[in-house]
Amino acid sequence: MIKALQTAAAIAVGFALLVGFGYALNAGVNRAERAECIKWQEQARQFAGFYLTSWQAAQCEHHGINVWQAVQCEHHDINVWQTKKN
Repeated sequence: MIKALQTAAAIAVGFALLVGFGYALNAGVNRAERAECIKWQEQARQFAGFYLTSWQAAQCEHHGINVWQAVQCEHHDINVWQTKKN
């Protein structure tokens, strides 16, 4: 009986550690992604013609940072994203 309780406690502690690690990892990734978006936002203000790729725009939209408008790149056959000017 005691052995079963020890095993159950070890499993519960292991599960709690795993969930805690997953939560910390997710929070860290979200913080890093938001920091990237803020950096891109500042660069868009500094550099004329600054553009974002579609995955960058999607990342920033996911975190609710600025609004991006699709534009066609003149020199390439790919779509790029550019910030809206206020």
